[in-house]
Amino acid sequence: MARDRTDFADRIRPPAPKGAENTVARLEEALLQVAVQMERQPAFAPIFVRLEAELAAAREAEANGPLARAKALRDQQARRAEQRLNRSNVVTLAPAHS
Repeated sequence: MARDRTDFADRIRPPAPKGAENTVARLEEALLQVAVQMERQPAFAPIFVRLEAELAAAREAEANGPLARAKALRDQQARRAEQRLNRSNVVTLAPAHS
């Protein structure tokens, strides 16, 4: 009896090795290289489209990911602390009456 063929595309992929994260800079460089190759050979179009999607996702994650939210929270707390400090040092002068 023949074994059924299994399509591995729908399986969960193992985690990428450390240091292999898709950073925005790496994806931009890869997209540029594929664009150059695509000029010579249009068969690279699916790779180009995939890299564009991955780059958009990486930019979105960079802009709205946990690290970006943590930095925004830290900046917000620093601004509040500065405003509290400025309010406590404000001296109001009474209007002069003549």
